[in-house]
Amino acid sequence: MLVGYCRVSTASGEQLSSLNSQRSRLTRNGCNFILQDIDSGLNCERVNYQQLKALVRSRSVSAILVTSSSRLGRDARECDDFISLCDRFDVSCNALDEGRLSMITAEDMLITRLRGSINQTESMKISQRVKAGYQEGKRQNRPMRRACWGYKLSEDKKLLIPHPYEFNQAKKFIETLKRVHWRPLQALGFWNSNIPLNSDRAVHYWLCNPVLRGGLGYGFHHMSAGSSEYEYIVWGTHTPLLSVADFDMYKKSTAANRKSWGKNSIRKPSVLTSLCICGYCGRKMSYRTGRKIIYCYRFNCGHGFHSVDENLVLSFIQSNILQTIQVWNERWQPSHPYSQISQLKEDIKRLISSDDPDMSSAIQIKRQRLQLLLQVKPSRDDHLLEQLKDSSLYAEEKHYLLRPLLLKLLRAVVIQDRQPIRLELND
Repeated sequence: MLVGYCRVSTASGEQLSSLNSQRSRLTRNGCNFILQDIDSGLNCERVNYQQLKALVRSRSVSAILVTSSSRLGRDARECDDFISLCDRFDVSCNALDEGRLSMITAEDMLITRLRGSINQTESMKISQRVKAGYQEGKRQNRPMRRACWGYKLSEDKKLLIPHPYEFNQAKKFIETLKRVHWRPLQALGFWNSNIPLNSDRAVHYWLCNPVLRGGLGYGFHHMSAGSSEYEYIVWGTHTPLLSVADFDMYKKSTAANRKSWGKNSIRKPSVLTSLCICGYCGRKMSYRTGRKIIYCYRFNCGHGFHSVDENLVLSFIQSNILQTIQVWNERWQPSHPYSQISQLKEDIKRLISSDDPDMSSAIQIKRQRLQLLLQVKPSRDDHLLEQLKDSSLYAEEKHYLLRPLLLKLLRAVVIQDRQPIRLELND
């Protein structure tokens, strides 16, 4: 039996067209049974590739046909092993572009190994080009991911612009979320139309995407305690769909919704519950049952089970609150929306003072970006900061009043060597 095998790396449009072309060529050359994979050539555990090897071992196939040896894989050693397997079981392996693939004679072995090395080198070069393109796109603040729902890429693929239909549809969906107090499943129940969000998790990741707030994120990684989803975010690159105030409301409502059902609905949190994190492993620390002691319970943390007293942490917060207020007013974070406003104002002022007519377009672009940044600048709650100065709030009987204020201001209190070492502010 003659078996054909074809493969492409991804399910993109061009790759799928290449897959159809491979199948057509194999069919024209007498293949009635064709196996295919959509996976990297460096992955030796491809499902249908493993099935092809099983057919060879069971002597169920007499010949194998591919369009090119690179379709068998981009790993030179694995490709050599597969061709040796075919020779051992008397299975003829042929490539339409290269002829017979064999390692029986010394000449065949040399040619096959050269082809495998060339295929693997091409794979490495493609990977290097992709990484270089990503770094260049990051340097130029270009979108490096597929546009999320509500946006599309501009014709030159350098900007995200509102989709003519999906942008307004997404805005209406956000209004629905507001009406149902940011409960995703309830909001999805009101939408019978076909939208790309079909679960609670999908809505959550969509809302947390900085694209909706007018930014581009680079270096995405899954959330962990004490870290963000993106290594670097550039704000003010396009029209926002979700305001910072609405996003803050979503996060607060989600936390409130989580506490409104099951055991969480009857459990009263202590003043520092979920606020302290271990300075070594980055995980949240928990109260010891019935005591005012906070522990790191992570077993594989090198400093696991180290503790800190609640009163010590509260004293640290109280003594550092003025410094925290100063940081709130003066902090400069590259990943924050309003961190770039001062720099843009200075750039505009410098370009205007140069009195160069050729700089007029650059000035206009920076002014537009400044306007977008001002739209997403979060407001500062001065009243909250004044409340936290009140020393009476730190008494135990006032902890129920202190906790909501701390949650609004602080993201975490970092504990290390049984001592609080720093306060981390909410964005």
